[in-house]
Amino acid sequence: MFINVSKWKCFVVEIFIYLIFFLIFKDYYKN
Repeated sequence: MFINVSKWKCFVVEIFIYLIFFLIFKDYYKN
């Protein structure tokens, strides 16, 4: 169970980082 939770956490963090990176890149490209 702990391993599953850890993998889920890693997955969520990865998606979150990608989303932030995409938003920053979009904002930077716009300006």
